[in-house]
Amino acid sequence: SGNTLGVSDATTGGTGAQLTHTYNPTSPTCGGFKGQRCTSKDANNNVTSFTYNATGDLTKVDAPAPLGDTVYTYDALGRPATVKDGRNITTTYTYDKHDRVKTVTTPGKSVAYEYDKDGNQTKRTDAAGVLEV
Repeated sequence: SGNTLGVSDATTGGTGAQLTHTYNPTSPTCGGFKGQRCTSKDANNNVTSFTYNATGDLTKVDAPAPLGDTVYTYDALGRPATVKDGRNITTTYTYDKHDRVKTVTTPGKSVAYEYDKDGNQTKRTDAAGVLEV
């Protein structure tokens, strides 16, 4: 009585194709909180599902082939720690004491960032060398 069981809406994408989305009802069905998107269906009936953890962070996107699943993990402060995509490639993030991205690492590649005392990015270092920003 008065409790929303779920919400669905439809939008039109840039190609004119209709997209349908469902959102978490009052009692979440895909984790997270009320109002977070649980599914998205395109004009070809391809469904992408979204899963959240107890703090509302996106933990998994189950996309149709050929994209596959993308899985997200978070550190103790709720910052993205890893992202594993449908190709099974994991990207790892580290942060400095001011919550700024320090490194981004994928298999065989790493990028490091440096900042000035005001928090402005000053350097980006990758395998090709240092790029002053």
